[in-house]
Amino acid sequence: MKRRIFAFALIISLLASLLSSCSFALPPQKQVREYFGYFDTFSSLTVYTSDEELFESAADELDSLFEDYNKLFDIYHSYDGVTNLRTINENAGKGALKVDERLIAALEFGKQMQDLTNGHTNIALGSVISLWHEAREYSKKNPDSAYIPDADAIKSALLHTDIDALVIDRSSLTVKITDEKLLLDLGAISKGYVAERAAELILSLGIKNFLINLGGNVLSCGQKPDGSEWSAVVEDPFGKSKDGFTSPISISDRTLVTSGSYQRYYTVDNKNYSHIISKDNGMPPERFVSVSIICPYSQSGLADALSTALFCMSLEEGRALVESLEDVSVLWIFPDGSFEQTDGFGGAK
Repeated sequence: MKRRIFAFALIISLLASLLSSCSFALPPQKQVREYFGYFDTFSSLTVYTSDEELFESAADELDSLFEDYNKLFDIYHSYDGVTNLRTINENAGKGALKVDERLIAALEFGKQMQDLTNGHTNIALGSVISLWHEAREYSKKNPDSAYIPDADAIKSALLHTDIDALVIDRSSLTVKITDEKLLLDLGAISKGYVAERAAELILSLGIKNFLINLGGNVLSCGQKPDGSEWSAVVEDPFGKSKDGFTSPISISDRTLVTSGSYQRYYTVDNKNYSHIISKDNGMPPERFVSVSIICPYSQSGLADALSTALFCMSLEEGRALVESLEDVSVLWIFPDGSFEQTDGFGGAK
């Protein structure tokens, strides 16, 4: 009898061990963390995982990353113990400042994008952008007296946008601006650049399948648990289609970035003026209502820079630039609702 009881207990123990290790393993569940306020936009992280603790830890670390870069790139606010873009701009024309290596890297990337785009994406255009920002903020609060910046003020500000006035010394981690009227503004690259850093962080934590949406800049890695790919659509700038301007586009291991004139704009005398500013005349370009870029997820910063640059370029100039690059596709949407796209973009209606 004792042997039977022992054998029965042994079987129960083995079954319990098998059940605990196999049968109770939960399938991956959709986990979402939303973030508000960083870079003046809404962001989110989506992960399919059965490890909720890992997800929460990753989401918390991403929150810290967003907060850090939001402070470093801020041109309107100061923070205790942080030397950020506002600090650098206020120090223009003076000596060098020691800054965080992450800000050094972002400024270096900005210089690279200025070279690549022939100056159409220029992080030193802040003196002109600030004129439009002031006009836009005032006009939204006072629509009856809405205005656009004075032409002479724009012309004068354009004289202080030379990227060579930004001097970076990586060996000493210092930055200085030799033109006291030049202002830096990373708005043209910030979301894509930070999305790229965010992807690096999530991957380093062992999560391989995820989707990051940083204010409409969408970046994906891997696939969903059922093997299906992540997808996104280009927003319809005319607001006619609830499903967007394009059919769903696969963006697994890809990033989709759009620059457009249909969201951040203000109106003066029944004419809309967008937040995107041309280096050529200091005015918002009017050739397109949106430009969307798709490329590998690891080049989200490039996609952001290109979407701004191509919005400011002619169609011909933009095509030439894209054709000089690898694995980049583009969709241009015109004010009359027509569009052009390069091979590989796909899905335009």
